[in-house]
Amino acid sequence: MGEVVAHSNSFKTKDRFKKIVNSASELFLQNGYKKTSLNDIVEKSGGSLSTIYEYFGNKEGLFKAIIINGIENFTQDIEENIKVDSNLNLEEYLFKFGQIYLTLVLSKNSILFHRLILNEAFLQKNSNMRNIFCSKLSEFKEKNLVEFFKKDEKIGKFSEEELGKIASNFLNLIREPYFFNALFYDENIEINKKELDQHLKKYIKIFLYGILK
Repeated sequence: MGEVVAHSNSFKTKDRFKKIVNSASELFLQNGYKKTSLNDIVEKSGGSLSTIYEYFGNKEGLFKAIIINGIENFTQDIEENIKVDSNLNLEEYLFKFGQIYLTLVLSKNSILFHRLILNEAFLQKNSNMRNIFCSKLSEFKEKNLVEFFKKDEKIGKFSEEELGKIASNFLNLIREPYFFNALFYDENIEINKKELDQHLKKYIKIFLYGILK
């Protein structure tokens, strides 16, 4: 598959790279991967086919850049809204983290992005895209939680690998059933703040103390 090519850090290069990625993302989400041609992307973003080939190698290389960009932006949004070095205790941190995480993961753009990945990487059995998505997702999504867990007196005794699994289990616990319903039924899901807070408090208690506590 095509590889994303490293370029200089000039403003012009970054701006062009970002414009192509954003334009391609919009078209892929709107029309699907197969129905979007490189010519469509050039028409929307400006520039030329040669620029896309130079930066991304081919259409699949561009899709790889979109996956990486989407996951990194998601992680950056979380890190900008909650700091690992905050003075919150574990339960308070999980609650605040959960509010931010669910707001981001249940947004319409996030749901459409996950649908695109599900279709192209999994249903179409594209192993390259699937491996890229899974590796980048595991690299970024639990990083913030794991770093905070390390600070906690009790949970911090686990290995980093175990903490990653614990963080993943927590995210799986709090995002359902909302994420599944949005992904397969209605991307315009709306949850009021009261319902969201009650949901988080309930499942944080279960996560920390067990279902029979």
